[in-house]
Amino acid sequence: ELQHWQAAAKAVAKTLEQGEEEAEMILAKAFGWTGWFQLNRPSYLQPKLPPAPEKIEASLAWLIQGPLHMNSEQLRRALTTKPQVYLENPQGSYEKALQVAPEQWRTPESFRALLLKNPKVLDL
Repeated sequence: ELQHWQAAAKAVAKTLEQGEEEAEMILAKAFGWTGWFQLNRPSYLQPKLPPAPEKIEASLAWLIQGPLHMNSEQLRRALTTKPQVYLENPQGSYEKALQVAPEQWRTPESFRALLLKNPKVLDL
């Protein structure tokens, strides 16, 4: 289980071109384990596992290559703001958010502009 966590952290760190510690903090925030992380990852506590590293890599690739075309700085900001929604099925969240967005934000370009200003809009 801990290997799964570490593999997920490596996937995030690689994509964001940052250290694994920052990537682990993003995962800890996403899955409610900031206390575990801040306590220096005690072995007697086991965090809820994030999605499989392959799924995280696919989510990150979609965020970079899909309609959002996020660069590493934009992705870092989004993951710092609302990590779980960006790591677990961002494509599905994007499609749902786009459908319920006010009329002026329903085009992919305008929604992207809004999302880059406020990454929380993907979590509707």
